[in-house]
Amino acid sequence: NIKTIFIKTAKLDHIGAKGWCFHKGWNMEENTEKAIKCWLIAASNNDSASQNWLGYCYDIGDGVTKNLQQAVAYYSKSAKQNFSIAQYNLAICFEVLVLVLVLVILILNLKFKDR
Repeated sequence: NIKTIFIKTAKLDHIGAKGWCFHKGWNMEENTEKAIKCWLIAASNNDSASQNWLGYCYDIGDGVTKNLQQAVAYYSKSAKQNFSIAQYNLAICFEVLVLVLVLVILILNLKFKDR
């Protein structure tokens, strides 16, 4: 199963897998701060999965201050390497952004229509 694969890979010193094991508490203490440190190292070495998970952490504010700009930056790095989950996450970010812009335009139109 996936848990066993991550644990074995982490034992082989794969820093991205170690991050996932810290995040989930698999075979080590659950520690989001340590997971993020691992993912930062792996992401700086172009590990697309770690870039995606950092994007996710920034997207929802898990272990870091929520920051959509950072989330999009990490998702983009990962998506450019064809990591499909990051491509999906990036699309969702843009979809939300477009919906917000549409709502702002509608509100402004209503506000100025009454004048």
